[in-house]
Amino acid sequence: MKYDDWYEEGIRNGYLKNYTLSTLKRLFENIEMLKRACSQSVMDNLDEDVTKKIKDEGDRYWLNIQMEMMTEDSYWKSKLNE
Repeated sequence: MKYDDWYEEGIRNGYLKNYTLSTLKRLFENIEMLKRACSQSVMDNLDEDVTKKIKDEGDRYWLNIQMEMMTEDSYWKSKLNE
């Protein structure tokens, strides 16, 4: 199957919509989880540059962390074992 055919079929059958919405939902959930994990005691141990960057970038900071994680092959290999 050609990519164009695969893509069109994914749209027609709702697969692409479901995949995209599911991905976005997970990204937002992960942002909230990362924010909760970044407690005041964690913030107190970070360099000023990092804490400034977190405050300046907001949610974009957490999205960048996820993107960096997902660029690593080890991240995807770990998903095979889940």
